[in-house]
Amino acid sequence: MSDTHFTTLLNLLVEERQSREQLETFVQRLQQELTSKVDSVGNCNCKGPDLTDQFNNHTNRLQNELDFLRKDFNALQLQCAQLDKRLATTDNTTGRLQHDMDGLKQLKGVADLQTVFNLENKTNHLEIKVQNTEQSIQTIMSSANARSQDIIGLLNRIKATDNMTLHLENELQKSNGRLNTVVSNINSRKQDVLA
Repeated sequence: MSDTHFTTLLNLLVEERQSREQLETFVQRLQQELTSKVDSVGNCNCKGPDLTDQFNNHTNRLQNELDFLRKDFNALQLQCAQLDKRLATTDNTTGRLQHDMDGLKQLKGVADLQTVFNLENKTNHLEIKVQNTEQSIQTIMSSANARSQDIIGLLNRIKATDNMTLHLENELQKSNGRLNTVVSNINSRKQDVLA
């Protein structure tokens, strides 16, 4: 895991903790308001049905707000976990691509270098695309605590990024196939020369 991924994950954890603290503060404020209302009703001499209805309505409204906040918080936690999984998948794919590119760089001693250099340029281009994809993912993750509509948009952008990563893997596999063909041709030429 790179430093930027670790920082992004740490930021998400801090944001989740802040959201939890805000929720706890809100619940405490609601409890204080409720206690205050109960105390004021206990000190009131009127205790009429209107006051009881008003108190019950206020309590129900506060409970509904609390339930809404809890649902919203749970949805954000779930979406954060999904984003973490997608980030881990992207990291694994990037690691595989880097390994394949390192293998291609070791072939500089082969006689037909022009073809190898062309393949290396293509893999460098793919590497830049992967880095751009990672930057897109980081941009998407930094806005993960927005409203649920924003999160739906974020998930759609991640799907597009996954498709781009699959496309990049296909391109790399094609490049590896061409490279294997070139290496086989070179080995055949060597054997023909040695024979």
